[in-house]
Amino acid sequence: MQKQRKRYKEVKLPDNRFYGAYRNPLAGTFRYEYALYVTVSDFFASVTCRSLCMERLRLYFTELKRGSDTEIEADAAPQESPDVSSKKTQESVLKEVSVLVDRDVRGKVNFPAMHECRAEFRAIPERDGSHTFVFTDGVYGFSLRLDMTKKGSPKRILVADLFPDEDAAA
Repeated sequence: MQKQRKRYKEVKLPDNRFYGAYRNPLAGTFRYEYALYVTVSDFFASVTCRSLCMERLRLYFTELKRGSDTEIEADAAPQESPDVSSKKTQESVLKEVSVLVDRDVRGKVNFPAMHECRAEFRAIPERDGSHTFVFTDGVYGFSLRLDMTKKGSPKRILVADLFPDEDAAA
């Protein structure tokens, strides 16, 4: 019995006009979510993360340019990719998220001595493609989720205690 060799034919597209033109509609959300993770992780002594989606979020975040806003305005070079916004930088996104964290998270979470704790982190995907972040040490925990506007900027951070204080309920 003879073996038949499979023959494959290479398929060539007529033109490459669509190459590099796709932009993930959740790219901005993913950038803000990674900035939220970085900002809240600084509250703890250490954070362990087993979720592989954080690497994907980090890649979206690193697509942004580094530097301050004045350096970007002074740089009049054309953009390399339509996906990378010329207005946003990594520092500006981190600064915007840190303002939201100070307003919405600090003081609203029951997690004593979190600066000494080692927290475990999980990212739970939602139906719309965004994520809910869960920080816990086994005794205390809280979850965070960004509430985004239709234009792609965060309105607020939704915070929930996972293990509410039983003394406060009594």
